[in-house]
Amino acid sequence: MTALQLSLGIDFYYNGEKLEPIYSGDTISWELPAKGSDLIDGGDNEQDEPTDDLPPVAFDPEKGLALNGTFAAGSGEIPSVKQEEIPSSDTINRDKDAVLAMDLTDLDGSKGGLIFELGGVGLGSYIGFGKDGSFIVRCGVGSTDIPSDQAAYLVVPAKDAPKGDGTLVVELASKVNTVRAWWNGVELGAPVARKNGSGGIAGGGAGAYLAESSALSVGAEPSPVVYGKASDLRYYFDQKVAS
Repeated sequence: MTALQLSLGIDFYYNGEKLEPIYSGDTISWELPAKGSDLIDGGDNEQDEPTDDLPPVAFDPEKGLALNGTFAAGSGEIPSVKQEEIPSSDTINRDKDAVLAMDLTDLDGSKGGLIFELGGVGLGSYIGFGKDGSFIVRCGVGSTDIPSDQAAYLVVPAKDAPKGDGTLVVELASKVNTVRAWWNGVELGAPVARKNGSGGIAGGGAGAYLAESSALSVGAEPSPVVYGKASDLRYYFDQKVAS
């Protein structure tokens, strides 16, 4: 039998690795392939190398924050207190920074709807959806619709708006008003900052969380958004997200 006949249709393996034939005259021998050559799957003999395309670990905007109070879904008439007042567990300070967080299931803002609001047309904040299904966060003077030169705002088009199950975290900053929002740890949109005269996040009007409200910033929806289940609203007083 010649070396050529041996090489046709016959493969030899050692520890799961295919041996490469070496021809010398009428003799033939085999050796392991050079490092980097294609290998036959050796099961437990081979370990996958780490890759850089694994999904990133989700960012937790609430990490490191100290909880001040909670509000049940359906809460209306949430009291708004002044700067010099330290908020109790059932009030929100309208003159200081705030981080608000909640867990929602089956969220559907396609027809608009309120998640949270505080204050009103004088000075107010709104988190929710517009009639067109866009996701909106605004903070500042509430007497004009957005875009406004007196209210910070964030608008996410309906196709990219939060939906389904997840955790929503929103940061409302006083003085120079800024807004930021995260859905399941991913920051949303391109926020626009604005400065208003009084510098707070809302006026004296009471707030609402997933409840009907009538005292609202212009363009805000008065009825709560469609959702399945909702956690309590988590309120972090005079704090910002560490990012």
